[in-house]
Amino acid sequence: SEKQLNKINNSVVLEIGPGLGLNSLIYSEKNKNEIFFYDLEQMSEIQKKVENSLRKNCHINKIKYFSDVNNLEAKLINKDYVIFSSYAFSEFPIKLRKKFDDIIQNSKLSIFLSNESFENVENKTYFLSLANRLKKSLEIKKFVYPSQDGFTKDHNYFILEN
Repeated sequence: SEKQLNKINNSVVLEIGPGLGLNSLIYSEKNKNEIFFYDLEQMSEIQKKVENSLRKNCHINKIKYFSDVNNLEAKLINKDYVIFSSYAFSEFPIKLRKKFDDIIQNSKLSIFLSNESFENVENKTYFLSLANRLKKSLEIKKFVYPSQDGFTKDHNYFILEN
């Protein structure tokens, strides 16, 4: 929606599990704000190398890397931010997901792409419960991909906002 795009264009972006970090190019086109990446320490090292390579030919906003949820939360205080995660968050153990409750609670918008279930966690049920617990609205949109195979047919975007 236009309202959601406005939030994205005027906020710090936190991506949970950014893969190689290539989405930083898109975020840097949308706004001038910092980008926060949360990932495993090993992946952060790879992302930094990719970032350094990209910076030779592309503009990328300042990226801050985190592998500790408490440090990440402390740096997000007093910032307007949105969250994106394609699969990573929904593949975390429940114990780690719970550590993100306050971060999600304080986000202006959170968009999670998720498979149907992972390690016996039914993700639709999880996100419905999360939205209820954090008192956020939840919009569920089907993930549609050209030439979609059976594996991705039940994948969804879970969009939480105030």
